Amino acid sequence: MKLRFILLPFLTFVGSFFSESIAQRPESEKSSRGQTRSEVTHPFEGGEPNKIAQLDTCKELVVVPFSDLKQINNAALTLLTNTYGEKAETVYNKESVYSNAVLLNTAAAAASIGANLSKAVILKLYLSAEGSANSSFQKLPFGLYIKGFTGIPTPPPGRNSTSDRYRDLGSVEVQTDENGDTHFDVDLYNPKSDYYVEHWEEVLFNEKYGRPTHPGDVVKQVYEDRKLRTGVNCKN
Repeated sequence: MKLRFILLPFLTFVGSFFSESIAQRPESEKSSRGQTRSEVTHPFEGGEPNKIAQLDTCKELVVVPFSDLKQINNAALTLLTNTYGEKAETVYNKESVYSNAVLLNTAAAAASIGANLSKAVILKLYLSAEGSANSSFQKLPFGLYIKGFTGIPTPPPGRNSTSDRYRDLGSVEVQTDENGDTHFDVDLYNPKSDYYVEHWEEVLFNEKYGRPTHPGDVVKQVYEDRKLRTGVNCKN
């Protein structure tokens, strides 16, 4: 997941164990794997208000204008139109670039795993639990609560329910909370990282820097995995 600030003792133990094991390996062995931990978690500048991206530089986020959505990201256009009707363009233009980037990424990613959004609406943004200096002390969005989708199963509700996970790189997680509302978000996965279990590298990075996953990182992974263009770019 993203910003939790509640790493369990088990996770801390495993992370410490892996880090210690890797620190004892020769540098030649580390290099042969392609990346060391320090390379994976090097903090880059990120588009405001999230100041750190994990996988690449992203000094400024850029999103496509509303008029280009039908061609580039029809899933996002459908969600906006279903939710706001004739006010969809006004809402999009008034929203922050950051929030629009999350919306575009999440809508495109949801459609890419088979979610049919033709009758779906946006309930709200899926926000990080806390803010920090690296998120301008804001609870930033990293996904969407969506209602009315079809094409994929709706996970059973519950405070501790597990999420349905689709794909590896740029994996889409779908989870229903205790209120019965379902959220979508995209998780990062680095097969060359020091941690091989799903997206622990992402969790540890986000915990370290106190911020949710950067939209620029999401774009990088969904394009790398399935050449998915969302309408979000990084201007460097």
